Amino acid sequence: MILNVLLLLIWLPTFTACSNWHIILSGGVFNSCSSSDFLEQSKNQLRNETEVILRSLYPSMSDEKKWIKLSSIDMDNSSHSCPSPWIMVTSPSRLCASSSCDSIVSLSVNAPYSRIRGKVIGNATGLPDGFHQHVSNPSIEMGYLDGVSITHGHPRQHVWSLTTSPYEDYFSQCPCRRTGQGTLPQFVGSHYFCEKPHNGPLWDGQDCNSASCCAFNSPPWFDVTIPVTTSDAIELRICSDEAFWDERIFIKKMIILVQ
Repeated sequence: MILNVLLLLIWLPTFTACSNWHIILSGGVFNSCSSSDFLEQSKNQLRNETEVILRSLYPSMSDEKKWIKLSSIDMDNSSHSCPSPWIMVTSPSRLCASSSCDSIVSLSVNAPYSRIRGKVIGNATGLPDGFHQHVSNPSIEMGYLDGVSITHGHPRQHVWSLTTSPYEDYFSQCPCRRTGQGTLPQFVGSHYFCEKPHNGPLWDGQDCNSASCCAFNSPPWFDVTIPVTTSDAIELRICSDEAFWDERIFIKKMIILVQ
């Protein structure tokens, strides 16, 4: 569809003769060349429709500056595999997992950037604990959550956290719904998604009650501007602090871009 629209954009300026023909666009039907403005009107409408299509397929295309894609994983696609040292599991479906929070996926960046955008769609089993409320002095260098930690640089600088807990209301493990005494690691700030585990994917923004933590920060896309331009590698860690039979976090899809 995009190719057809782009070909029309190229073809329209070369059309100089008028005959009994018409073009059907979403805005209506244009008959023959009854107006000298016809070609320009058609070109403008096709151009606008092309931009709408591109933006719906890939939100970052609306930005003027080019984005650099560092990683793209879709485990629903059988040709995709998990980046090392993560491992692939096949139950409950094809997913990426980690043996520990020390299993780090490092994405090298060969250009300076000051903005990071991405989405991570996950899954969980067992009873994950969200942000670890039992840790008195959480450190970004350690496992401070059950979920996915995204950082850059050394010492690590926080980019985004994605976590999950079935007790978001009671134990305050999802701080956007804090009703108890739980606290949020200071380095996280408001840069996180937190959602109760359920039968569907996590952090995809679907089936979210507007009053729940699931809708906080409008997942699935996160977009962070960092204060200083850098070319640091971006690190991703899948973390949990208990045995796999008790809790486990998985990644199903992931896109990471910088600008």
